[in-house]
Amino acid sequence: MNAIPPHPSEHIGTTQNWLRRLSTGPTHRTALLCLPFAGGAAPWFAPLATRLASLGCAADVVAVQYPGRQDRYRERPIDDLHVLASELHRHWITSAYAGTEVVVFGHSMGAALGFEFVRRLTDSSPGAVRGLIVSGRRAPTCVRPERASDLSDTEFVDFVVGLGGSDARLAADPDLRELVLPALRSDYTAIEDYRTDPAARVAVPVAVYAGRADTETTPAELSAWRHHTDLPIRTRLFDGGHFFVAEQAAAVTEAIASDITTMTTRRLPEVPGW
Repeated sequence: MNAIPPHPSEHIGTTQNWLRRLSTGPTHRTALLCLPFAGGAAPWFAPLATRLASLGCAADVVAVQYPGRQDRYRERPIDDLHVLASELHRHWITSAYAGTEVVVFGHSMGAALGFEFVRRLTDSSPGAVRGLIVSGRRAPTCVRPERASDLSDTEFVDFVVGLGGSDARLAADPDLRELVLPALRSDYTAIEDYRTDPAARVAVPVAVYAGRADTETTPAELSAWRHHTDLPIRTRLFDGGHFFVAEQAAAVTEAIASDITTMTTRRLPEVPGW
């Protein structure tokens, strides 16, 4: 595996600030670590935790709360994806989940962050990561020239609201924009500036989820994920656009539950047949 360049830690926040357990009841030996999209926050995954529990999925749903939003709004957002991944890794390995097997699920920006987090965790804790589910995001080396982070406030708000994941009130509520836009712009800067080694790979199963009408990905960009894993990828397509994960919540939940079971019950050498 390729070496990961070191990034200085600013010791931002506490582990309790970063990691939020959304499941209720007894803990499980497997965690599903959920990484939000740009502008997203940990509570967005609470309905997923409820749905997975109703399916009998034996995994603790743990979501990441990035700095600069909701109860962390006083903290400076991180506008570098590599720094964000390193900070998340540092907090994970010092948390109660340090010895837990984990499947990582990230949507949009969270998918790229998940890839970088998995690289770091498999380096420090071999065998801990059982799989990576990347949703609504092209492969790390597929870079587009468009930069939403450079748009004016009005254009930027129109763009993010149009994708479907941001509160439509942003367009009409200046107080809400003042509260939300700094973290949202920071997230877009992080993902639009993100670059990684073209040879970077992860030695875990990768499942790729995408919306059939998502303009943020193309079939070729999704297929390119195969260059970043040592194992075959599984691609799942759903009806809907960029936020198909909300539009097709039941189907996506069933897919996640199935992939968690596959990833945690099969030995890695057996995975190519999955």
